Amino acid sequence: PEKLRKLDQLRDADLNPDYCSAIRTFTRELWESLQAKRINGDVVSSPAAWLDLLRSFVEKLNDPEAVPSIQGAYDAMVENESYRAMQAALEQHSLAMDQVTLKLPINTAQLESETAAALAEAEQTFNKSAGRWDKRGEWLSKLKSHLQERQETILQTNHVKSRETCEQILRDVDGFVRDRLQRGDYNKVNGAGEYVQDMERVKEDYKKQAKDKGPAFPEVLEAFEEREEKERKAQLIAACKKLEEVTAHHAQEKEEQWNKTYELVNKVTKKKNKKCTLL
Repeated sequence: PEKLRKLDQLRDADLNPDYCSAIRTFTRELWESLQAKRINGDVVSSPAAWLDLLRSFVEKLNDPEAVPSIQGAYDAMVENESYRAMQAALEQHSLAMDQVTLKLPINTAQLESETAAALAEAEQTFNKSAGRWDKRGEWLSKLKSHLQERQETILQTNHVKSRETCEQILRDVDGFVRDRLQRGDYNKVNGAGEYVQDMERVKEDYKKQAKDKGPAFPEVLEAFEEREEKERKAQLIAACKKLEEVTAHHAQEKEEQWNKTYELVNKVTKKKNKKCTLL
């Protein structure tokens, strides 16, 4: 009786050897011959899944308005297992996307290739953990919906970063042209030709530096050419016209001055000729 009151404190040496032997034989038989518990044909091997089953069943037992059932507990367990698998897949996908984001901006083809690999790995992770539970594919559909939203977000982010990067590159390579415009270097004869040559150099340098900087590469150049066409060329044309006007005005002044000089010389010559005649 004394030993029974302290049964949890006893060692094997304190028990009857025959009893210990029988217990070891019974335990060995359990481990070696029994099959894993199956519900609806599926093996429940996850500790978290067993905990979900137990928690759901006990909650129904404690609810006076509910009837506990193994099927109800099983359904709750499936929901929780699927949710955990989806969260694990999303977390894995986030880590992969963090690495891709560090590379932005990149070309759309390269981005789609890397994100496709991350999507496939996320789905594989989910199916490995919860594919047997999500028989109707509802949770997989939820996962794909979340992944699609992330795909659209990273594509937009890449486009924004691409535009910012390409615009900065264009500002850098175009800097010397802006400086020359500000100084009025092109406001001269053949200035337009120099400007065209400089702009060809700007565009070539931009294409070399920005060609691998994402999807905004062509649109940034097109917007720049349109803006440059309207603003800069209009400015240069106005300057050229003004230069022509000034040149024409100077030419007219020289012509008038030459005419006056010619008339004066003619007068002096006529006077000299008249004196010679009188003599």
